[in-house]
Amino acid sequence: RLRGLSVIDHPALCRALDRVGFAVARHGLKLRDFTRGNCVLERFDAAKVALGSLKLMQQVLCSFVDEENQVDTDGLEEFLAASRAKAQRHQEQAAQLQRLMGEVARLNGLVRQLEEARAAAKEQKRRFEVWTAGLAREQEAGRAAHQRILEDLR
Repeated sequence: RLRGLSVIDHPALCRALDRVGFAVARHGLKLRDFTRGNCVLERFDAAKVALGSLKLMQQVLCSFVDEENQVDTDGLEEFLAASRAKAQRHQEQAAQLQRLMGEVARLNGLVRQLEEARAAAKEQKRRFEVWTAGLAREQEAGRAAHQRILEDLR
């Protein structure tokens, strides 16, 4: 009920809603079931913007009806245009968020690759240290053998 009148009892409001209904539907919004007093405004695009409750929708519609129960159709159309612009902004923000989430996933993949490369480099460093220690032992053993040979020759 809008200021004591149901939507079905207010022909001017019904005409205004019919007039803007096509423009609203063109932008992915639907106004339906006004004749049964069930005011539903749904958004079907990626932003999923909605005026969810019947109470909120009634408050919005009441703001376009003056004390003499005259409908401000221009104001209603401006409101719907602003709602479409807001929905478009939400859609753009959702697309930007999707792009950022993709970038974060890509960066997480790079971090994982860097961590794997770092672990592989540590393992190679450990193997190199073991190899050089083995070379040092072999070199020392070679020097000792060389020293013994020199002593034997004297």
